[in-house]
Amino acid sequence: MKLGPPAGARAATLSPQRGPFGYARGPMWRSSAAPRALTVVALLGTLAGFAGCRSEGAARLEGRWKGTSVEGVAPEAMGAAMAFATDMEIEVKGDVISVTTPQGKQTGRFVVDHEDKSSITIVTDKDDKSDRQTFTFVGGRTMKWAVDEKKGTVITFAKQ
Repeated sequence: MKLGPPAGARAATLSPQRGPFGYARGPMWRSSAAPRALTVVALLGTLAGFAGCRSEGAARLEGRWKGTSVEGVAPEAMGAAMAFATDMEIEVKGDVISVTTPQGKQTGRFVVDHEDKSSITIVTDKDDKSDRQTFTFVGGRTMKWAVDEKKGTVITFAKQ
C-alpha cells in the first residue's frame, strides 16, 4: 500500500519547515484551504475572547477624568494636597490607564479585579498584584479614587 497526501492536498517539500514559533517541522501534507480556514477560526475566537473581557465597570471608567478635590488629608497639608489633586488627570482607553500629575505621566495596562454596582477595583501591570486601586462612582460624572484606604485619602474626579 502506498501512502501519500489525501485527495486535494499536496505534499510538502522534504526539507524541514518552520512552525509558528520558529521550531523545525518535518515533512507534512497541506491543503491550500485548510490553513486559511484555521487562521480565520482562530482569529474569530481571539476577537470573541477580547470582546468578552470588557467589563461594565471598565466601560464606566473609560474616558478622561479631572481631579476636583481631596479628602482625608491633615489640615496643615490640605492646601498642597488640593493643588496636587486638582492638577491630576486620569485617562482610560480600553485596558490602558494613564495618570497625569504635576510630576509627570504614568501609563500602564490594567485588569478588573472586582466590580459591583458602584465601584471597580483594578490592578495595573506597573504595580504589585496586591496593590489594588478602587474607584467608586457617584452619579454618572463623578468618581472617587481611594488613594490610601488606610488613611482614608480620597481624590474626587469629574468626567470631562
